[in-house]
Amino acid sequence: MTFFEDDQFLATCGIRENTPILIYSVKNFDLLLSTYVNSLAIDLFVINNYIGEYNLSSSKKVRKKGKNLENMFIICTYTDIICFTYKDDHFITNEINIAEHKVTSKIKCGTALRINIKNPSLMAHAEEGDKTNLIITGHKNGQVLIWEQFALRSELANYKNEILNIGNSQLGVVIATDAATLHFVSFHF
Repeated sequence: MTFFEDDQFLATCGIRENTPILIYSVKNFDLLLSTYVNSLAIDLFVINNYIGEYNLSSSKKVRKKGKNLENMFIICTYTDIICFTYKDDHFITNEINIAEHKVTSKIKCGTALRINIKNPSLMAHAEEGDKTNLIITGHKNGQVLIWEQFALRSELANYKNEILNIGNSQLGVVIATDAATLHFVSFHF
C-alpha cells in the first residue's frame, strides 16, 4: 500500500492473480475506486522526487523540499509496469509491457524517482526539460533496468542473482539480491 496525492488517498493491492486495486480517501476512508490488474501485483510504489521545486506564488522564491510526486502511483506485475495518474477526478493508466521491449525475465521489484537527468546529484531547481521520471525494475535473472517515458532506457546493472528489492535515496539506488548482497549504485545515468 502507499499514500499519494499529498496523503489524501491510499492505494492498496492484493497479492494474488487478478489483483484488486483499491483506492481510498484518507479523510473519510471512502472507497473511491475499485479496479484490478489481470495478474499478480508484486510491487506498489510512488515516485520519489529529488528535485527541489519553487513556490512562485509569492514575491520571493521559496524552495520546497522534494517529496513524492503527488498524483501518481505505480504497480508492477511480473510482466507489466502500470502507472496510475489521478487527474481531473479520474484515474488514467499507462502500461509498459516488458515483452514489447524484448525483456524476458520476470519483474521482481521496482522503485521510481524524479531527478535532474543532466546532473542527478543536483537537488536544486531544474529546467523543465532536465526533469525526468525514472522507473527502475529488478528482475529474476539479476538485471536492473531503467525505464523513462514508458520506454526502456538502459540496463543499470546485471548481477548473477535474482533481485529481491530496490530502494532509492538522494544519493543513489540500493539493490538487494537473493545472494544476501547489497549493491549501491550512485546516480550517474
